[in-house]
Amino acid sequence: TIFSQNLVPNGGFEEYEKCPDTINTASYYKKELWHYAPKFWYQSSCGTPDYYNKCSVLPRIRAVNQRSGTGCILIAAFNESDNFCREYVSVNFSSPLIANEKYCVRFYASMDKRSDLICTFLSANIGYVADWRSTYVHLSFSSLIYNQIPYLSDTNWVEISGVYTAKGGEKCLSIGNFSENNVGGIRIKEKYDIKNKALGSHFAVYFIDDVSVTHDDRFLQQAYED
Repeated sequence: TIFSQNLVPNGGFEEYEKCPDTINTASYYKKELWHYAPKFWYQSSCGTPDYYNKCSVLPRIRAVNQRSGTGCILIAAFNESDNFCREYVSVNFSSPLIANEKYCVRFYASMDKRSDLICTFLSANIGYVADWRSTYVHLSFSSLIYNQIPYLSDTNWVEISGVYTAKGGEKCLSIGNFSENNVGGIRIKEKYDIKNKALGSHFAVYFIDDVSVTHDDRFLQQAYED
């Protein structure tokens, strides 16, 4: 078996500077640190992703079913309110990608059972600069690894992965819904939650865990056998 280094630090969201005791409360309109963020990760825009870890004393933060370990994050892929608000997270690689090398990009997603909308375009973007953007709606990127499932409606963990050929020097990864249109590949679940509307919004919200960028195993195996 060939093991490849994961270039995503803290891809399982286990490490933190401070154990979360509340959801993210950063301002929509100010460039602030993600409150109780997992180590090495940050929010890419004014949207406010949430960090969950079993270290928390709060039941609603501690009682999440992570795919592995003790931590995961929650992002809104689409929110009907606030002009179709979306949330994004980013991380810098431990080292830049090498030109013409093939990398396996992988993360896992699980739809929050409170969601009453379903998203198609939950994606990972590979880029050069993962800077904070002063917006809480759509971010546009082109180098995407996206789910091949028509609509991501499973509350169990689903793998989203693909092979990326590096141009050289890419330094970061971002995760979210990068669809360019306002509807964002969204459809209504069969059981439309009227209670969510009473709270002011309908949304598609997903837990994210076990993010990795490694040399593609198939190419490593071929090189090893040659």
